[in-house]
Amino acid sequence: MSFDFRVQSSSLRPLVFGKNMVASSQPLAVSSALKTLWKGGNAVDAALSAAMTLTVVEPTMNGISGDAFAMVWDGGKLHGLNSSGKSPSTWTPERFSGLKSMPLRGWESVTVPGQVAGWVELNNKFGRLDFETLCHDACAAAREGFHVTPATAALWENVPADLKAVPGFLSAFFPSGKAPRCGEVFRYPEQADVLEEIARTKGNSFYNGRIASLIAEDALRNKSALTVNDLASHRADWVTPLTVRYGGLDVHEMPPNSQGLSTLMALGLFSNMRKKGIEFWTLEYIHLQLECMKLALADAESYLSDVDFFPCDPKDYLTTSYWDERIKLIDSSRAKIHARGIPPGGGTVLVTVGDSEGMIVSFIQSNWWGFGSGVIVPGTGISLHNRASSFNLEKGHPNEVGGSKRPFHTLIPGFLTKDGKPLPALGLMGGTMQAQGHFQLVCRMEDGSENPQTAFDAPRWRIIKGLDVLLEEGFSEEIAFGLQAKGHNVLWRKSIDFGGAQMVYRIENGYMGASDHRKDGHAAGF
Repeated sequence: MSFDFRVQSSSLRPLVFGKNMVASSQPLAVSSALKTLWKGGNAVDAALSAAMTLTVVEPTMNGISGDAFAMVWDGGKLHGLNSSGKSPSTWTPERFSGLKSMPLRGWESVTVPGQVAGWVELNNKFGRLDFETLCHDACAAAREGFHVTPATAALWENVPADLKAVPGFLSAFFPSGKAPRCGEVFRYPEQADVLEEIARTKGNSFYNGRIASLIAEDALRNKSALTVNDLASHRADWVTPLTVRYGGLDVHEMPPNSQGLSTLMALGLFSNMRKKGIEFWTLEYIHLQLECMKLALADAESYLSDVDFFPCDPKDYLTTSYWDERIKLIDSSRAKIHARGIPPGGGTVLVTVGDSEGMIVSFIQSNWWGFGSGVIVPGTGISLHNRASSFNLEKGHPNEVGGSKRPFHTLIPGFLTKDGKPLPALGLMGGTMQAQGHFQLVCRMEDGSENPQTAFDAPRWRIIKGLDVLLEEGFSEEIAFGLQAKGHNVLWRKSIDFGGAQMVYRIENGYMGASDHRKDGHAAGF
């Protein structure tokens, strides 16, 4: 990919170059990954040390008990890992009858936390260093305390009332009665104890031992259906990423239950539209991007689910014949609300790492909505995620709530290759913004020849629902008014609504790293 390096980063963040590279959303996580590389660890070890540290230092976005996905380039092949957890085995739709939507907080929003098993699986397959070494910085931050960074402090301060109402949440994360301010030190020593136990037992205690028993006992006390058997049955799955060609790039995303399919569908549709010679970053370009993404999101909302419940082969959505039919619905002069198609046949943190031996990792984990469910397992520091809230209650829908089932998932690590060679490991945190953000970043780098940092700094759009589109500050009034005239309901928002991206990009004899100014982190290398 050929980039224009003459364009100055609007955030004044430089591209970083080195033979080893890390980019993440929190400085202490970056530093932990770098130290791991210096100790002789590889890219997977570094990603895991950063991921463990992030559970402590960015609790507004993730915790010890979330879900995780990863893509790993091992030097010759790309691997995908899905370590999202399933629902309790005894759940049925009837359990939630009478509700208009799935619960967002409390035990009824909790599925099996898959993240720890993902750590273990990555370490077993690719790691060099032991878990005790990898968790050292996370444990030190929890036991000795860490200084809260600006973006994290802002999210902490704005925790919604429904989360504060969950028993045990305030005493865990608001011990002084208020959110810690930027620069204040926060400690949570119970997290250090449980991380050390996870490391010592290589995750066994979390799914089969003492920690599993504590989680199940608290579930029982709160009339939840989650059991030790549900925890013990969890497995992280190695999967084959799905791929779409966009321009000269092969774009790789995770298969369902991940929303990565949405990115690929949008790129496929837009690739067909681009054949008409639409000029980059014009009103027409952005309007057609929005319409292609809306078509992809309409299908995602209708079909994305646990792959075992998916109505067809996911690849059926990635065919030229399907795209040709879908783009017939697009009106270049008018915004539309799109329905699902029928194909023929058949709160998040991210770390990207590349090492000097050519291993590259995109690793993403999350507790979902902010602090997640709000449930704190007594005496452990474990804050459980709320991924069950991503199920729906529509009878017969592929993503209808049920037992032993993975919910629709927003987490998507991304990867690009060209002619079979690796380019960047990338990701963009931010719920449903992730698929939309991947789409925009790929288009910017390929169509606009923007280097990664310039692409990160550019203003983003975000589709909400129907004709509602958020525009980030930085769009011209001409574009905004033009979109409004085409029927889009344009709403202005600040950068907090547009996610945070990280990227490690393979170049000759090393990497360049880029990090989003919308987050507290940075890229660093040596």
